[in-house]
Amino acid sequence: MSSIKLSRRDFLKTSILAAGASALAACAPAAAPTTAPAAAAPAASAAKTDIQFLNELVGSKEDGRTYLLAAFNAANDKINVNHEGYGGADVVDQKFLTALSGGAAPDLFHNEANYIPGYAEMDALTDLGPYLDASTRIKKSDIDPHPLDLCTYNGKVYGIPIWQETTMLYYNKDVMQAAGLDPEKPPRDWASLREAALKTVKRDSAGKLEIAGLVQDDWTIIRTFQAALYSWGGSLLSEDGKKAAFNSPEGKQALQTLVDMLLVDKVGDLAWGGELEGTPDEPFVVGKQAFKFDVAAAAKRFAKNAPNFVNWGVVSLPAGPKGFKEVSRPPALMIPKAAKNPDLAWRVIEYWLDTKVELRWALDILRAPTLLSSQADPALANSKVISALSETLKNTTDTPKTKHWAEMIDTLAAEALNALNGSKTAAQALDDAAATLDKVLGV
Repeated sequence: MSSIKLSRRDFLKTSILAAGASALAACAPAAAPTTAPAAAAPAASAAKTDIQFLNELVGSKEDGRTYLLAAFNAANDKINVNHEGYGGADVVDQKFLTALSGGAAPDLFHNEANYIPGYAEMDALTDLGPYLDASTRIKKSDIDPHPLDLCTYNGKVYGIPIWQETTMLYYNKDVMQAAGLDPEKPPRDWASLREAALKTVKRDSAGKLEIAGLVQDDWTIIRTFQAALYSWGGSLLSEDGKKAAFNSPEGKQALQTLVDMLLVDKVGDLAWGGELEGTPDEPFVVGKQAFKFDVAAAAKRFAKNAPNFVNWGVVSLPAGPKGFKEVSRPPALMIPKAAKNPDLAWRVIEYWLDTKVELRWALDILRAPTLLSSQADPALANSKVISALSETLKNTTDTPKTKHWAEMIDTLAAEALNALNGSKTAAQALDDAAATLDKVLGV
Protein backbone atom coordinates (compact mmCIF):
# COMPACT_ATOMS: atom_id res chain seq x y z
CA MET A 1 0.00 0.00 0.00
CA SER A 2 1.22 3.46 -0.79
CA SER A 3 -0.02 6.91 0.08
CA ILE A 4 1.11 10.47 -0.49
CA LYS A 5 -0.61 12.80 1.94
CA LEU A 6 -2.14 16.10 0.91
CA SER A 7 -0.07 18.54 2.94
CA ARG A 8 -2.29 21.62 2.72
CA ARG A 9 -5.32 19.64 3.75
CA ASP A 10 -3.64 17.47 6.38
CA PHE A 11 -6.66 17.49 8.60
CA LEU A 12 -7.32 15.52 11.77
CA LYS A 13 -8.23 12.06 10.67
CA THR A 14 -10.68 10.17 12.86
CA SER A 15 -11.76 6.61 12.19
CA ILE A 16 -15.12 5.32 11.14
CA LEU A 17 -16.82 2.84 13.42
CA ALA A 18 -15.83 -0.55 12.17
CA ALA A 19 -18.39 -2.40 14.28
CA GLY A 20 -20.87 -4.13 12.08
CA ALA A 21 -18.89 -3.45 8.93
CA SER A 22 -17.56 -6.97 8.74
CA ALA A 23 -21.06 -8.37 8.57
CA LEU A 24 -21.97 -5.98 5.77
CA ALA A 25 -18.94 -6.99 3.73
CA ALA A 26 -19.43 -10.67 4.39
CA CYS A 27 -23.01 -10.70 3.14
CA ALA A 28 -22.29 -8.76 -0.07
CA PRO A 29 -24.03 -10.49 -2.97
CA ALA A 30 -22.31 -11.37 -6.20
CA ALA A 31 -21.90 -8.49 -8.64
CA ALA A 32 -23.99 -8.06 -11.75
CA PRO A 33 -22.42 -9.51 -14.89
CA THR A 34 -20.28 -7.02 -16.74
CA THR A 35 -21.20 -5.99 -20.26
CA ALA A 36 -17.49 -5.81 -21.12
CA PRO A 37 -15.58 -9.03 -21.82
CA ALA A 38 -15.85 -11.03 -18.62
CA ALA A 39 -12.81 -11.14 -16.41
CA ALA A 40 -11.66 -14.57 -15.33
CA ALA A 41 -13.26 -15.56 -12.04
CA PRO A 42 -10.87 -15.97 -9.12
CA ALA A 43 -9.92 -19.54 -8.38
CA ALA A 44 -11.88 -21.25 -5.64
CA SER A 45 -9.08 -21.33 -3.10
CA ALA A 46 -7.98 -19.62 0.07
CA ALA A 47 -6.04 -17.06 -1.95
CA LYS A 48 -7.67 -13.66 -2.36
CA THR A 49 -7.83 -11.66 -5.58
CA ASP A 50 -6.09 -8.31 -5.26
CA ILE A 51 -8.06 -5.27 -6.39
CA GLN A 52 -5.81 -2.36 -7.29
CA PHE A 53 -7.43 0.89 -6.15
CA LEU A 54 -5.99 4.21 -7.39
CA ASN A 55 -7.50 7.15 -5.53
CA GLU A 56 -7.28 10.59 -3.93
CA LEU A 57 -8.49 9.39 -0.52
CA VAL A 58 -5.71 10.89 1.56
CA GLY A 59 -5.42 13.80 3.98
CA SER A 60 -8.70 14.34 5.85
CA LYS A 61 -10.14 11.20 4.23
CA GLU A 62 -7.30 8.85 5.05
CA ASP A 63 -8.42 7.27 8.31
CA GLY A 64 -11.95 6.84 6.99
CA ARG A 65 -10.63 5.07 3.92
CA THR A 66 -8.16 3.01 5.96
CA TYR A 67 -10.77 1.64 8.33
CA LEU A 68 -13.42 1.14 5.66
CA LEU A 69 -11.12 -0.91 3.44
CA ALA A 70 -9.63 -2.77 6.39
CA ALA A 71 -13.11 -3.83 7.47
CA PHE A 72 -13.95 -4.93 3.94
CA ASN A 73 -10.70 -6.85 3.47
CA ALA A 74 -11.00 -8.57 6.86
CA ALA A 75 -14.52 -9.77 6.21
CA ASN A 76 -14.17 -10.78 2.58
CA ASP A 77 -12.50 -14.11 1.84
CA LYS A 78 -12.22 -13.51 -1.91
CA ILE A 79 -11.14 -9.88 -2.32
CA ASN A 80 -8.25 -7.81 -1.01
CA VAL A 81 -8.22 -4.10 -1.89
CA ASN A 82 -4.78 -2.55 -2.34
CA HIS A 83 -4.85 1.21 -1.89
CA GLU A 84 -2.65 3.63 -3.85
CA GLY A 85 -3.46 7.22 -2.95
CA TYR A 86 -2.21 10.65 -3.95
CA GLY A 87 -3.17 14.19 -2.96
CA GLY A 88 -5.00 16.33 -5.52
CA ALA A 89 -7.46 15.53 -8.29
CA ASP A 90 -5.01 16.77 -10.92
CA VAL A 91 -2.26 14.48 -9.61
CA VAL A 92 -4.53 11.43 -9.54
CA ASP A 93 -5.74 12.29 -13.04
CA GLN A 94 -2.16 12.17 -14.34
CA LYS A 95 -1.45 8.93 -12.46
CA PHE A 96 -4.52 7.36 -14.06
CA LEU A 97 -3.59 8.47 -17.58
CA THR A 98 -0.05 7.17 -17.07
CA ALA A 99 -1.39 3.81 -15.87
CA LEU A 100 -3.66 3.54 -18.90
CA SER A 101 -0.87 4.34 -21.35
CA GLY A 102 1.37 1.79 -19.65
CA GLY A 103 -1.23 -0.98 -19.82
CA ALA A 104 -1.53 -1.10 -16.04
CA ALA A 105 -5.06 0.16 -15.41
CA PRO A 106 -6.27 -0.18 -11.81
CA ASP A 107 -9.36 -2.26 -11.05
CA LEU A 108 -11.00 0.61 -9.20
CA PHE A 109 -10.44 4.33 -9.59
CA HIS A 110 -11.51 7.40 -7.64
CA ASN A 111 -11.42 11.04 -8.70
CA GLU A 112 -13.71 14.05 -9.12
CA ALA A 113 -16.70 13.34 -11.35
CA ASN A 114 -15.91 16.38 -13.52
CA TYR A 115 -13.10 14.37 -15.14
CA ILE A 116 -15.50 11.67 -16.35
CA PRO A 117 -16.32 13.19 -19.79
CA GLY A 118 -12.63 13.19 -20.69
CA TYR A 119 -12.21 9.57 -19.63
CA ALA A 120 -15.41 8.55 -21.40
CA GLU A 121 -14.26 10.18 -24.65
CA MET A 122 -11.10 8.05 -24.36
CA ASP A 123 -13.32 4.97 -23.92
CA ALA A 124 -11.42 4.36 -20.68
CA LEU A 125 -14.34 3.62 -18.34
CA THR A 126 -16.84 0.82 -17.86
CA ASP A 127 -20.53 1.71 -18.17
CA LEU A 128 -21.83 1.03 -14.65
CA GLY A 129 -25.48 1.21 -15.71
CA PRO A 130 -25.92 -2.57 -16.02
CA TYR A 131 -24.29 -3.11 -12.62
CA LEU A 132 -26.47 -0.47 -11.03
CA ASP A 133 -29.66 -1.82 -12.58
CA ALA A 134 -28.92 -5.35 -11.39
CA SER A 135 -27.74 -4.41 -7.92
CA THR A 136 -29.78 -5.47 -4.91
CA ARG A 137 -27.75 -3.20 -2.61
CA ILE A 138 -27.73 0.14 -4.41
CA LYS A 139 -30.92 1.68 -5.74
CA LYS A 140 -30.37 4.24 -8.46
CA SER A 141 -33.38 6.17 -7.17
CA ASP A 142 -31.61 6.53 -3.80
CA ILE A 143 -28.61 8.38 -5.24
CA ASP A 144 -28.81 12.18 -5.10
CA PRO A 145 -29.67 13.25 -8.69
CA HIS A 146 -27.15 16.09 -8.97
CA PRO A 147 -23.92 14.17 -8.24
CA LEU A 148 -25.24 11.20 -10.21
CA ASP A 149 -25.87 13.48 -13.19
CA LEU A 150 -22.25 14.64 -13.06
CA CYS A 151 -21.25 10.96 -13.24
CA THR A 152 -23.40 10.45 -16.33
CA TYR A 153 -22.16 11.22 -19.82
CA ASN A 154 -23.98 10.64 -23.08
CA GLY A 155 -26.63 8.67 -21.21
CA LYS A 156 -24.24 6.26 -19.52
CA VAL A 157 -23.33 6.11 -15.82
CA TYR A 158 -19.55 5.98 -15.55
CA GLY A 159 -19.13 6.72 -11.85
CA ILE A 160 -20.84 6.27 -8.51
CA PRO A 161 -20.54 9.38 -6.28
CA ILE A 162 -19.40 8.68 -2.72
CA TRP A 163 -19.75 12.11 -1.10
CA GLN A 164 -20.53 15.75 -1.77
CA GLU A 165 -18.69 18.86 -0.67
CA THR A 166 -18.11 22.46 -1.60
CA THR A 167 -16.28 25.51 -0.28
CA MET A 168 -17.90 27.40 2.58
CA LEU A 169 -17.29 30.51 4.69
CA TYR A 170 -16.03 30.04 8.25
CA TYR A 171 -16.20 32.93 10.70
CA ASN A 172 -14.48 33.49 14.03
CA LYS A 173 -17.13 34.85 16.39
CA ASP A 174 -14.62 36.25 18.88
CA VAL A 175 -12.84 38.31 16.24
CA MET A 176 -16.15 39.55 14.88
CA GLN A 177 -17.37 40.59 18.31
CA ALA A 178 -14.10 42.38 19.13
CA ALA A 179 -14.58 44.44 15.97
CA GLY A 180 -18.10 45.43 16.95
CA LEU A 181 -19.85 43.00 14.61
CA ASP A 182 -22.72 40.73 15.56
CA PRO A 183 -21.08 37.28 15.82
CA GLU A 184 -24.41 35.60 15.13
CA LYS A 185 -24.89 37.41 11.82
CA PRO A 186 -22.18 36.36 9.36
CA PRO A 187 -21.94 38.20 6.01
CA ARG A 188 -24.44 36.85 3.49
CA ASP A 189 -23.37 38.75 0.37
CA TRP A 190 -20.00 39.75 -1.04
CA ALA A 191 -20.40 43.43 -0.21
CA SER A 192 -21.15 42.56 3.42
CA LEU A 193 -18.15 40.24 3.58
CA ARG A 194 -15.91 43.03 2.27
CA GLU A 195 -17.28 45.42 4.89
CA ALA A 196 -16.86 42.89 7.72
CA ALA A 197 -13.35 42.00 6.61
CA LEU A 198 -12.40 45.69 6.58
CA LYS A 199 -13.67 46.08 10.14
CA THR A 200 -11.76 43.09 11.45
CA VAL A 201 -8.37 43.48 9.72
CA LYS A 202 -5.54 44.94 11.81
CA ARG A 203 -2.06 46.02 10.72
CA ASP A 204 0.73 47.60 12.71
CA SER A 205 2.23 51.02 11.94
CA ALA A 206 4.52 49.45 9.36
CA GLY A 207 1.62 47.77 7.59
CA LYS A 208 2.43 44.28 8.88
CA LEU A 209 -0.64 42.11 9.19
CA GLU A 210 -1.64 41.26 12.75
CA ILE A 211 -5.23 40.09 12.26
CA ALA A 212 -6.49 39.15 8.81
CA GLY A 213 -10.03 39.94 7.82
CA LEU A 214 -9.86 37.39 5.00
CA VAL A 215 -7.11 35.46 3.22
CA GLN A 216 -7.02 33.96 -0.26
CA ASP A 217 -4.47 31.60 -1.82
CA ASP A 218 -4.05 29.45 -4.91
CA TRP A 219 -6.34 26.76 -3.45
CA THR A 220 -9.22 29.05 -2.48
CA ILE A 221 -9.26 31.48 -5.41
CA ILE A 222 -10.21 28.94 -8.10
CA ARG A 223 -13.00 27.58 -5.91
CA THR A 224 -14.42 30.89 -4.73
CA PHE A 225 -14.19 32.35 -8.24
CA GLN A 226 -16.28 29.55 -9.73
CA ALA A 227 -19.03 30.13 -7.17
CA ALA A 228 -18.83 33.92 -7.55
CA LEU A 229 -18.90 33.58 -11.34
CA TYR A 230 -22.27 31.84 -11.24
CA SER A 231 -23.61 34.10 -8.49
CA TRP A 232 -22.89 37.06 -10.78
CA GLY A 233 -24.80 35.33 -13.58
CA GLY A 234 -21.81 34.07 -15.56
CA SER A 235 -20.76 30.57 -16.62
CA LEU A 236 -17.59 28.65 -17.32
CA LEU A 237 -18.36 27.77 -20.94
CA SER A 238 -20.75 28.88 -23.65
CA GLU A 239 -24.08 27.09 -23.82
CA ASP A 240 -22.82 24.74 -26.53
CA GLY A 241 -19.61 24.08 -24.57
CA LYS A 242 -17.40 25.14 -27.46
CA LYS A 243 -16.01 28.41 -26.15
CA ALA A 244 -14.78 29.87 -22.87
CA ALA A 245 -17.35 32.13 -21.21
CA PHE A 246 -15.78 32.90 -17.83
CA ASN A 247 -14.25 36.12 -19.20
CA SER A 248 -17.67 37.67 -19.62
CA PRO A 249 -18.41 41.03 -17.93
CA GLU A 250 -19.99 39.04 -15.09
CA GLY A 251 -16.89 36.89 -14.71
CA LYS A 252 -14.56 39.87 -14.71
CA GLN A 253 -16.64 41.67 -12.11
CA ALA A 254 -16.72 38.57 -9.91
CA LEU A 255 -12.95 38.06 -10.03
CA GLN A 256 -12.31 41.78 -9.58
CA THR A 257 -14.38 41.71 -6.40
CA LEU A 258 -12.29 38.88 -4.97
CA VAL A 259 -8.99 40.42 -6.01
CA ASP A 260 -9.85 43.91 -4.73
CA MET A 261 -10.39 42.67 -1.20
CA LEU A 262 -6.71 41.70 -1.03
CA LEU A 263 -5.00 44.16 -3.35
CA VAL A 264 -7.11 47.29 -2.78
CA ASP A 265 -8.81 46.84 0.59
CA LYS A 266 -5.84 44.89 1.97
CA VAL A 267 -8.02 42.81 4.28
CA GLY A 268 -5.32 40.15 4.18
CA ASP A 269 -2.15 39.05 2.41
CA LEU A 270 -1.84 36.33 -0.20
CA ALA A 271 -1.54 32.91 1.48
CA TRP A 272 -0.88 34.57 4.85
CA GLY A 273 -0.56 32.00 7.64
CA GLY A 274 -0.80 29.06 5.24
CA GLU A 275 2.37 27.50 6.61
CA LEU A 276 0.66 27.25 10.01
CA GLU A 277 -2.39 25.38 8.78
CA GLY A 278 -2.67 22.06 10.55
CA THR A 279 -0.90 23.36 13.67
CA PRO A 280 -2.16 24.87 16.94
CA ASP A 281 -0.98 28.26 15.65
CA GLU A 282 -3.26 28.40 12.61
CA PRO A 283 -4.41 32.06 12.46
CA PHE A 284 -8.13 31.30 12.37
CA VAL A 285 -8.09 29.19 15.53
CA VAL A 286 -5.92 31.59 17.56
CA GLY A 287 -8.00 34.68 16.82
CA LYS A 288 -5.80 36.16 14.10
CA GLN A 289 -8.20 35.69 11.19
CA ALA A 290 -11.88 36.62 11.03
CA PHE A 291 -13.11 34.85 7.90
CA LYS A 292 -11.87 31.78 6.10
CA PHE A 293 -12.79 29.88 2.93
CA ASP A 294 -12.54 26.12 3.43
CA VAL A 295 -14.34 22.79 3.16
CA ALA A 296 -16.36 21.08 5.88
CA ALA A 297 -13.47 18.83 6.92
CA ALA A 298 -11.58 21.88 8.19
CA ALA A 299 -13.61 21.45 11.38
CA LYS A 300 -11.65 18.25 12.07
CA ARG A 301 -8.45 20.26 11.93
CA PHE A 302 -9.80 22.82 14.36
CA ALA A 303 -10.90 20.11 16.79
CA LYS A 304 -7.50 18.42 16.72
CA ASN A 305 -5.25 21.43 17.04
CA ALA A 306 -7.43 23.75 19.12
CA PRO A 307 -9.97 21.64 21.05
CA ASN A 308 -11.00 24.61 23.17
CA PHE A 309 -11.75 26.75 20.14
CA VAL A 310 -15.49 26.35 19.67
CA ASN A 311 -16.68 29.89 19.03
CA TRP A 312 -16.85 29.65 15.28
CA GLY A 313 -19.57 29.27 12.69
CA VAL A 314 -19.85 28.19 9.08
CA VAL A 315 -22.24 29.15 6.29
CA SER A 316 -22.42 29.01 2.51
CA LEU A 317 -20.36 31.38 0.40
CA PRO A 318 -21.88 34.88 0.09
CA ALA A 319 -24.55 35.66 -2.47
CA GLY A 320 -23.87 37.66 -5.60
CA PRO A 321 -26.29 39.68 -7.73
CA LYS A 322 -27.98 36.45 -8.86
CA GLY A 323 -28.22 34.95 -5.38
CA PHE A 324 -26.45 32.04 -3.70
CA LYS A 325 -24.58 29.71 -6.03
CA GLU A 326 -22.27 26.83 -5.16
CA VAL A 327 -20.09 24.61 -7.32
CA SER A 328 -19.82 21.03 -6.10
CA ARG A 329 -17.16 18.63 -7.35
CA PRO A 330 -18.38 15.23 -6.08
CA PRO A 331 -15.80 12.45 -6.21
CA ALA A 332 -16.82 9.17 -7.76
CA LEU A 333 -15.75 5.54 -7.88
CA MET A 334 -15.09 4.31 -11.42
CA ILE A 335 -14.11 1.01 -12.99
CA PRO A 336 -11.66 1.34 -15.88
CA LYS A 337 -12.59 -0.54 -19.02
CA ALA A 338 -9.21 -2.27 -18.89
CA ALA A 339 -9.68 -3.43 -15.29
CA LYS A 340 -8.74 -7.05 -14.74
CA ASN A 341 -11.42 -7.63 -12.10
CA PRO A 342 -14.42 -5.37 -12.85
CA ASP A 343 -17.01 -7.56 -11.15
CA LEU A 344 -14.99 -7.71 -7.93
CA ALA A 345 -14.41 -3.96 -8.08
CA TRP A 346 -18.18 -3.51 -8.23
CA ARG A 347 -18.45 -5.52 -5.01
CA VAL A 348 -16.33 -2.87 -3.31
CA ILE A 349 -18.57 -0.10 -4.66
CA GLU A 350 -21.67 -1.89 -3.39
CA TYR A 351 -20.15 -2.17 0.04
CA TRP A 352 -19.16 1.50 0.08
CA LEU A 353 -22.69 2.59 -0.82
CA ASP A 354 -24.38 0.45 1.82
CA THR A 355 -26.46 2.99 3.77
CA LYS A 356 -24.87 2.22 7.15
CA VAL A 357 -21.34 2.21 5.77
CA GLU A 358 -21.85 5.43 3.81
CA LEU A 359 -23.33 7.20 6.82
CA ARG A 360 -20.36 6.30 9.02
CA TRP A 361 -18.02 7.29 6.20
CA ALA A 362 -19.72 10.72 5.80
CA LEU A 363 -19.61 11.45 9.52
CA ASP A 364 -15.97 10.44 9.73
CA ILE A 365 -14.69 12.55 6.84
CA LEU A 366 -17.20 15.38 7.40
CA ARG A 367 -18.74 15.33 3.95
CA ALA A 368 -22.34 15.05 2.85
CA PRO A 369 -23.46 11.57 1.77
CA THR A 370 -24.87 10.98 -1.70
CA LEU A 371 -27.57 8.48 -0.77
CA LEU A 372 -30.90 10.14 -0.05
CA SER A 373 -31.57 7.55 2.64
CA SER A 374 -28.32 8.50 4.38
CA GLN A 375 -29.05 12.22 4.04
CA ALA A 376 -32.27 11.72 6.00
CA ASP A 377 -30.49 10.19 9.00
CA PRO A 378 -30.85 12.30 12.20
CA ALA A 379 -27.16 11.83 12.99
CA LEU A 380 -26.26 14.33 10.26
CA ALA A 381 -28.38 17.05 11.86
CA ASN A 382 -26.25 16.76 15.01
CA SER A 383 -23.13 17.73 13.08
CA LYS A 384 -22.88 21.54 12.86
CA VAL A 385 -20.67 21.46 9.83
CA ILE A 386 -22.44 18.71 7.86
CA SER A 387 -25.76 20.37 8.58
CA ALA A 388 -24.39 23.64 7.18
CA LEU A 389 -22.90 21.78 4.21
CA SER A 390 -26.22 20.11 3.42
CA GLU A 391 -27.95 23.49 3.39
CA THR A 392 -25.17 24.94 1.24
CA LEU A 393 -25.46 22.16 -1.32
CA LYS A 394 -29.06 23.16 -1.98
CA ASN A 395 -27.59 26.10 -3.90
CA THR A 396 -25.45 23.91 -6.15
CA THR A 397 -25.45 24.99 -9.77
CA ASP A 398 -24.79 22.86 -12.83
CA THR A 399 -21.31 23.01 -14.32
CA PRO A 400 -20.51 22.05 -17.91
CA LYS A 401 -19.65 18.51 -18.86
CA THR A 402 -16.53 18.78 -20.97
CA LYS A 403 -13.73 16.43 -21.86
CA HIS A 404 -11.41 19.41 -21.37
CA TRP A 405 -12.29 19.96 -17.71
CA ALA A 406 -8.70 19.41 -16.54
CA GLU A 407 -7.27 21.89 -19.07
CA MET A 408 -9.96 24.44 -18.24
CA ILE A 409 -9.46 24.35 -14.48
CA ASP A 410 -5.66 24.26 -14.68
CA THR A 411 -5.58 27.26 -17.01
CA LEU A 412 -8.17 29.21 -15.06
CA ALA A 413 -6.49 28.50 -11.72
CA ALA A 414 -3.11 29.73 -12.96
CA GLU A 415 -4.55 32.96 -14.36
CA ALA A 416 -6.78 33.64 -11.36
CA LEU A 417 -3.66 33.43 -9.21
CA ASN A 418 -1.94 35.89 -11.55
CA ALA A 419 -4.76 38.32 -10.84
CA LEU A 420 -4.62 37.65 -7.11
CA ASN A 421 -0.89 38.30 -6.89
CA GLY A 422 -1.19 41.49 -8.93
CA SER A 423 0.85 40.39 -11.92
CA LYS A 424 -2.19 40.83 -14.18
CA THR A 425 -5.48 42.66 -13.96
CA ALA A 426 -8.52 40.48 -13.36
CA ALA A 427 -9.80 41.23 -16.86
CA GLN A 428 -6.48 40.42 -18.53
CA ALA A 429 -6.06 37.21 -16.55
CA LEU A 430 -9.48 35.94 -17.60
CA ASP A 431 -9.00 37.00 -21.22
CA ASP A 432 -5.65 35.19 -21.33
CA ALA A 433 -7.17 32.08 -19.77
CA ALA A 434 -10.02 32.17 -22.28
CA ALA A 435 -7.61 32.55 -25.21
CA THR A 436 -5.60 29.54 -24.04
CA LEU A 437 -8.68 27.40 -23.47
CA ASP A 438 -10.30 28.36 -26.78
CA LYS A 439 -7.26 26.96 -28.57
CA VAL A 440 -7.78 23.67 -26.74
CA LEU A 441 -11.47 23.74 -27.60
CA GLY A 442 -10.62 24.34 -31.26
CA VAL A 443 -12.07 27.83 -31.54
